[in-house]
Amino acid sequence: MDSAPGRGNRFLIAVPETPGGVEPEPLPATTPAVAISGTVLLVEDEPEVRAIAAEFLEIEGFTVTQAVNGDHALKVVQQLTTAPLLLITDVVMPGADGREVAEALTARFPGTPVLFTSGYTDDVVVRRGVSQAEVTFLAKPYTSATLMAKVREALAARPS
Repeated sequence: MDSAPGRGNRFLIAVPETPGGVEPEPLPATTPAVAISGTVLLVEDEPEVRAIAAEFLEIEGFTVTQAVNGDHALKVVQQLTTAPLLLITDVVMPGADGREVAEALTARFPGTPVLFTSGYTDDVVVRRGVSQAEVTFLAKPYTSATLMAKVREALAARPS
């Protein structure tokens, strides 16, 4: 280990070579995920979180319409001519919160699935009218894999 004030720490880890090498274990067979595409309305007031979530979604083939907060999202909802495939919204934001955005969108486009996200504790989220047991919910921070799993869960729950 090498350490110096203002420079941080550096660790060196030596792993002995295994004689003959090690064969990697085969990956379990998985069923390929069904490709899903369409427009996602992403409402997130933290710019960094919004940017990475949009990137995760775009990598998976979604078109992403972004709103910088709940008030902006309400304006976007009024301008939409067709329903988005999915609404992903932060619960706690300045101005209109995620529940208000979801209500406005589903009043205009009934049956649109909603995925709520939050980095706040359960009691704060519940006070905003979102019970995690009743909705599709994703706690922050999240990874691309957990986001996509919840996106698929929300889309699978939509009415046929």
